[in-house]
Amino acid sequence: MTVIYGAYGGHNAGDEVILDTLIMEIRKINPLEKIAVICNPSESYNPGENIEILKKRSLMKIMNLLSKENLIIGGGQLLNGTRLNKGLLYILLLSILSNRLNKKPIVVGIGSESLSNGFHRFLCQ
Repeated sequence: MTVIYGAYGGHNAGDEVILDTLIMEIRKINPLEKIAVICNPSESYNPGENIEILKKRSLMKIMNLLSKENLIIGGGQLLNGTRLNKGLLYILLLSILSNRLNKKPIVVGIGSESLSNGFHRFLCQ
């Protein structure tokens, strides 16, 4: 299984194209690969068949998956340096957890605003 985290399900066509492309590329390599998507979906969100949707707050299930599975982080403006950046902190949490479990996350297509906050710039480095 591959786990994907991004800003999906918010009705932004660009984010959905990134997710569709990731799914298509994963399925080219392994057509039977199971995929789980971590996001904050709208009620009607459905990215496709055989794709499990995990809400960001399902931390125990996410931790269990990350102990065994690959993680791809990408899609959407996950970095916003003008306020407390929950997206950045969540990316760091997933990355640290994945690294501690001897997995290397893959980062693809993350958008960002100006990181004017020095602390946010430090965390991104």
